[in-house]
Amino acid sequence: MERENGHQNEMLEHLIQSMPLEEYEGFTFKELHYLIYDPFSENSPLSLNEAIDSEILHKIPFFNLVNYFLNLVEQIQPIKINSNGHLPLTIIKPVYDQHFITEDFEDDHETKIVRHSRSLSVKNVRFITDLAGLTITNNREFTLTQKGEKFKANENRSKLFTEIFKTYTTKFKWSFNDNLGNNNIGQFGFSYLLNLIYKYGEVPRDLRFYLDKYYQAFNSLLVNPDAIEFHKDLFHRCFILRSIHRFLNWFGLINIINEPISNQMDYIIEKSDVFDALIRFD
Repeated sequence: MERENGHQNEMLEHLIQSMPLEEYEGFTFKELHYLIYDPFSENSPLSLNEAIDSEILHKIPFFNLVNYFLNLVEQIQPIKINSNGHLPLTIIKPVYDQHFITEDFEDDHETKIVRHSRSLSVKNVRFITDLAGLTITNNREFTLTQKGEKFKANENRSKLFTEIFKTYTTKFKWSFNDNLGNNNIGQFGFSYLLNLIYKYGEVPRDLRFYLDKYYQAFNSLLVNPDAIEFHKDLFHRCFILRSIHRFLNWFGLINIINEPISNQMDYIIEKSDVFDALIRFD
């Protein structure tokens, strides 16, 4: 009897794991687990294209930023790091001046040095290349690693993108880029958001459509129910800034149809051709 009950329990568990969850876009519990917690594994519904055309790569702002940075480092390495651990202006300024990524501040009263030091482009490119093992600092000298030398070669540009994308989404903490708190809103479930864009992005839709679906899926895991009104506003701001502007837009995965003057919920977005060339769901 115990053996029979154990077998039945196993069958029931398998059935539960395999049942589509309507509130999670029809993913089974098992699929959702891999999608959220191990998004790039073989068992995940998400996969990245391994062969990407150069024309597509040129449309990805963050890839262009990293690629330019690695080429610049190669030309002038070893680069002496200052006493605060920062890169010198000789490398910061050229990276900043490319404007691969639109900065959130444009203050004519700031000195160029202040703007360079505040630049997310400069900060992010170094963090990502360090985390990806493409650059290293030894004895206050900043250089490419052997991996960095290998991945920057033209024949490895698709591999370079994959390394950057995986590093940015799973190793780099997105909350570092803002003052909205040390939380995972926006980054947690980024792969689920990718599926929403994949599934619904052919038609231009307002931002609230995706925000509502993401909020419905993850608000109970990411916000404090005792302060729901405050956290709902925080949730919205984190999602717009981290998920839309500094993820989907930085990686060229969406087209922004309009940029509203006041209400950010009025953004209209659609899936880009870059998305279709990079992302697949099985």
